[in-house]
Amino acid sequence: MNEDHSSRGYGFVCYDSPEDASKACEMMDETSEHTDCIAIKWNPKDRNDIRRVFNNLYVKNYPDNYTDEDLKNLFSPYGRVSSLVSFNHDNGKFAFVCFMSEDKNDHEYGPLHASEAIESLNNRDMGDGKRLYVKPALSASKRKEELLRETIKYKNSKKRCNLYVKNFDPGCTDKDLCEMFKDYGEIESIKLFPVDKVEKAYAFVCFKTPD
Repeated sequence: MNEDHSSRGYGFVCYDSPEDASKACEMMDETSEHTDCIAIKWNPKDRNDIRRVFNNLYVKNYPDNYTDEDLKNLFSPYGRVSSLVSFNHDNGKFAFVCFMSEDKNDHEYGPLHASEAIESLNNRDMGDGKRLYVKPALSASKRKEELLRETIKYKNSKKRCNLYVKNFDPGCTDKDLCEMFKDYGEIESIKLFPVDKVEKAYAFVCFKTPD
C-alpha cells in the first residue's frame, strides 16, 4: 500500500548486524504504537553506491623500520587485508591498506572493517613522537580538497588561541613575554614585532588551546 509521508517523519538507522536491527524493531514494536519499523539488508545496486563508502585506507606516520608484514599484522585484527602496498617518500613512508571479503558479492565487509581500523588505529601513539594517521584513501583531487579543509580548520582554530599584545615595556623580549603569560596555559609560539618606535612594539602570543 502506498503511503503519503509528507506529514510523517521517517529515517534510516544502520546496525552492524541483522540481529541487532531485528532486536531494535522488536523493541520499537513493543514500546511505540505510532512507529512502523522494518529491517532490510543494504545491498549496493551499482558501483556508484559502492564508491560512496570506502574499504581502502591511506596510512602514514608509522615507524621507519616497519615492514609490509608489520603493517599487515597491525591491521589484520580488524579484518581480512586483501592487499597492502607501501611506498618510500622524501617526507616519510606511507601505505595503502585494503579490506575485502573473500566473497566478492559481500560489499559491506570492506567498509565495515575499514571503519573499525580507523576508529581503533588513527592517532595511535607509535613512539618517537609519531601519531599513526589512518584515513580513507582519496583521489588526488579529493586529497587536495581535504588538505584545504584541514588547513582552514587549523587556521580558524588558531585564531581563538592567538593573542594580540601591545603596551608592554619597550625592553621586553620573547622570554619576558613568555614569563608573563606562561601561567595561563601551554604556549605554542611567541612572535615579537619591533617597530621604529619601541613603545609601539606589538606581539602575538599563541597558546596550545583556546581556553
